[in-house]
Amino acid sequence: MNLLVHNRAKQLANDTASMAEVVLDVCEATNSNNYILLQPTSPLRIKVDLERLVSALEKNPTVVSCTAPAEAPEDIIELSSGPIITGPKTETRQERVREYRFVDGAFYAGCVTNLKNGLGFSPAGTKFVTLSNPIANDIDTPFDWTMAETQHDWLVSQGVEFVRP
Repeated sequence: MNLLVHNRAKQLANDTASMAEVVLDVCEATNSNNYILLQPTSPLRIKVDLERLVSALEKNPTVVSCTAPAEAPEDIIELSSGPIITGPKTETRQERVREYRFVDGAFYAGCVTNLKNGLGFSPAGTKFVTLSNPIANDIDTPFDWTMAETQHDWLVSQGVEFVRP
């Protein structure tokens, strides 16, 4: 296996650097036309999900992971005006059809040209792949870390195979 260590510039190694700039920097250094980004703040990446993402890349120029919400989006309200999303309600929340997803940050893949042209990680025509992980993890706080550890341990007990660096 070839290992490349790329030392990024100081302006790309701080809290204000955009992820697109960082990915572009690496792609330029490696003369790459495509990228797969596994964000470090979303560490519970399941191997089968990465395989599905790579498979989707064969037919789509950009693929992004997403996750079903833990709560029904129809229950989101704006405090000053009430419900944001309206639609048919079922008798119980468990019966609702969940057509909504949110971009979870675990996987992004696509062509460098879209990033260079300022189209971002989800340009028009992006294929969104729903992860099998029941709850996406994006670790930004100590609470997030604790919840991710708990979920990790549960997934390990279920025999789930993770993507490891």
